[in-house]
Amino acid sequence: MAPIRWWPLVVFFGALFPPTSANECVFQEILVVHNQLELDAGTHGCTSINGSIYVETDFAGPLTLSDISSIFGRFYVLDGIRSRTGLDPAVNTGLTTFEIKDLQQIDTLGIYDAVALRSISLPQLTSVNDLYVEGYKMDTLDLPSLTSANWLRLYGNIST
Repeated sequence: MAPIRWWPLVVFFGALFPPTSANECVFQEILVVHNQLELDAGTHGCTSINGSIYVETDFAGPLTLSDISSIFGRFYVLDGIRSRTGLDPAVNTGLTTFEIKDLQQIDTLGIYDAVALRSISLPQLTSVNDLYVEGYKMDTLDLPSLTSANWLRLYGNIST
């Protein structure tokens, strides 16, 4: 009886089910985004981010991220006063929903004067150092897994 050769099966199944790995992205500069395409391009392949992301006031539509489990830095949706372009009185009138599906921990999340924002969904978030939300038309804030927060400041018409 001939010996069984396992290596073809190992190679086949290894290619079929590649191992998953964490990929930390380190931002030397703040990632400034104006739309979903820039956000996707700047975070492509990342599962963890060491750095900060600023969403400018002209971002419109839904903001969604997946595969990011941790952010060691700040994630801001800016208003004009906090804008990197100066003391512009602009507010974000176009951001409608905010969702980071796989996020488990973040240092700081600040959403300022997003007047059209209807919902925030962070279903896996367990830990945040500082969470600040101004959502005047917001119906839903979904944080079902949150167990630890040092600062939690919520302003607006949040119903659930």
